[in-house]
Amino acid sequence: MQQTIERYQKYNKNVQVNSSNNNKLIEQRNSQQMEYEAAKLAKKIENLEASKRKLMGEGLESRSIDELQTTENLLEKSLHNIRAKKNQLYREKIEQLKQKEKQLLEENEVLCEKCRPRQLEQQNEQREITPYTSPDSYEVETQLQIGRPDLR
Repeated sequence: MQQTIERYQKYNKNVQVNSSNNNKLIEQRNSQQMEYEAAKLAKKIENLEASKRKLMGEGLESRSIDELQTTENLLEKSLHNIRAKKNQLYREKIEQLKQKEKQLLEENEVLCEKCRPRQLEQQNEQREITPYTSPDSYEVETQLQIGRPDLR
């Protein structure tokens, strides 16, 4: 029985040592992987910054005509895409505004229909209050003379 316990303890000790070694090995691999990823990302950032400087027109002195032409073509293509997207957004906004205009006109028509009876009522009240004046009436100047008409 004692031998079994000793074997178990020895085995358990070896497992713990192996486990500890495995953990260290895993940590080393993770550390190496992180370093590799960091270096890879740093290189990618450097390339993106160089590309940005190139597109911004910085450091063009050392560029060849072909590289400059390629950059110009790339910028023109990008500008075309930007303008196309901007125009698309304008068209969508115009459509939205037309829909809103249509909705507001319909709403205005409904409100006008609701207000018409009241307007007619107010017009009738106004007619009752003010005397009727014909648009055909004219002002005429008259004179009153006393005496016989043939002596004038």
